[in-house]
Amino acid sequence: MKNLKSALKSINSQKNAVYLETNRFDRNNKETLLFLKPIKVITCFKGKDLKEKIEEVESEINKGYYAAGFLSYEAGYFFEEALSTKRKYQFPLLWFGIYKHPLKVKQNFKESQKAPKVFLKEAAPNIDYKRYKADIKKVKRHIECGDVYQINYTFKDRFCYPGDWAELYMSLRNSQKVAYSAVIKFNNQIILSFSPELFFRKNKNIIETYPMKGTLKRGKDIKEDKQNILQLKNSVKDRSENLMIVDLLRNDFGRISETGSVKTKELFKIEKYETLLQMISIVRAKLKKDLSLNQLLGSVFPCGSVTGAPKIRAMQIIKDLEKEPRGIYTGSIGYLTPKKKAVFNVAIRTIVLDTLKKKVEMGIGSGIVYDSKVESEFQECLLKADFTKKTSSGFKLIETLLVKRNKKIDLLGYHLKRLKNSLKYFDFCYNEGVIKDKLQKHLKQLNNSKSYKLRLLYSKAGFLIISHSLLKENLHKDLKVVISEKRMNSNDVFLYHKTTNRSIYDNEYKKAIKNGLAEILFLNEHKQVTEGAISNIIIKKKRYYYTPPLSCGLLNGVYRQYLMNKNNFPLKEKILYKKDLLKAEKIFICNSLRGLREVKLISGQ
Repeated sequence: MKNLKSALKSINSQKNAVYLETNRFDRNNKETLLFLKPIKVITCFKGKDLKEKIEEVESEINKGYYAAGFLSYEAGYFFEEALSTKRKYQFPLLWFGIYKHPLKVKQNFKESQKAPKVFLKEAAPNIDYKRYKADIKKVKRHIECGDVYQINYTFKDRFCYPGDWAELYMSLRNSQKVAYSAVIKFNNQIILSFSPELFFRKNKNIIETYPMKGTLKRGKDIKEDKQNILQLKNSVKDRSENLMIVDLLRNDFGRISETGSVKTKELFKIEKYETLLQMISIVRAKLKKDLSLNQLLGSVFPCGSVTGAPKIRAMQIIKDLEKEPRGIYTGSIGYLTPKKKAVFNVAIRTIVLDTLKKKVEMGIGSGIVYDSKVESEFQECLLKADFTKKTSSGFKLIETLLVKRNKKIDLLGYHLKRLKNSLKYFDFCYNEGVIKDKLQKHLKQLNNSKSYKLRLLYSKAGFLIISHSLLKENLHKDLKVVISEKRMNSNDVFLYHKTTNRSIYDNEYKKAIKNGLAEILFLNEHKQVTEGAISNIIIKKKRYYYTPPLSCGLLNGVYRQYLMNKNNFPLKEKILYKKDLLKAEKIFICNSLRGLREVKLISGQ
């Protein structure tokens, strides 16, 4: 199969299809597989039929076919007598297509960069905060009574129907690059999964799992990222939760593995994703001989990271407490091969679209222990849904440099350091030697006797585009500025990095220039001064100079850094408001092209 776009087009033309994509590569995750035109479909809505259907799937694999599909969370009820029910479910407990073989899909990075920007607009969760708070209180009572140590409590988030599911998938896969993405089409349903979590990987008789428990938001830059990684790694709550799930999964593996073969290969590893940090561990084991698929799934399904501990009692409480069935959420999506290989994810960050009823939902949740804070747990759930509402796909990093006469690049070290930090933060490819080499080659095109504006555009794949233009003389002596009516969100990570995601700045700056202004200044949601569209802001008051701290939501400009490090320039960070601008003895704007320039504020909002 040629690429992602043609794969999604093929799925759209099918009644039943499965697409399993690796969008985050490592030694275990290299392939993207597309399953089309099943020779049969095996599905189940009644628990009493589940084990028989699993035997049917295994029988087809033994004949030399592939199976690709999913198990819903509620399928786990029917592996345990204490949980089984006579209820018939509207959403399949099990759905597998049986295929002759999969098609391998080539990854096309340029295609990813051109992906549409489609978002999900939240309609409403299926519970409110009052209900959430009351249910967490009940969970803690069960913990107090010794019924459980932890419960993974979940609820559903509803969204407005987006229209084109393929465009939504292409957009969101860039917003959260993971190793276990999936698209499944069946009946009138489309499942879009963006799971970072491996449930299990089986290769003949070796099985491994990567339990994921412990979440924290990304920092706004490399420095804050390191602080958050350290905070998550040292979190007593998150470590204890993670270890609890590791012990649970070791126990699950122990029932179906050779004695002494269950090993914990790694504990408390922190993985970085676009919107959050995750703590994972690794458990591996050697399976017993002649193990059936029913025995395997009966021992491990559903994954302990999405239930709680002890597992059976936790599932009983979840069944009584949660408002509605989870369905595919916290179930598992994957495939099995005739060569005894299997890979299944934990179906978190998984969206279900009903194309007939035009409904969209996604489950979200977190692990609750006795000392869990209700508000922070609720916020963690909302954080996990962030990737559905915004995307960072397709942007490039920018550096704008001053080339002085004799082809000398001003403040080059500052520029390269800032670029390097942003490249690391966004996981861009980085090679400083290549950047410097290309800069030197480009400088050969320039005239020694002139000054230039040099612009670097750096893409995710490591492609560097360098362009230049003559630096025009600044003829304006009386520079005027105005405060924009637009308010910036200090939590927007893109304010802290110089990227092409700057449409508000670009649009407002164009208006300002058209009106004869030198710059336009911005305030954040707290009405604190941040920066100009192309400049940092500095005011003078008595013998000191003040500039807003980065935490207000602004770029750490190269010339700002230079002045902060200059011994004979008394510049300090201070939160500033509009009144500080109005009362300032002098107001300055600065950037690496024009240096420090005094301006006059003529009006403000």
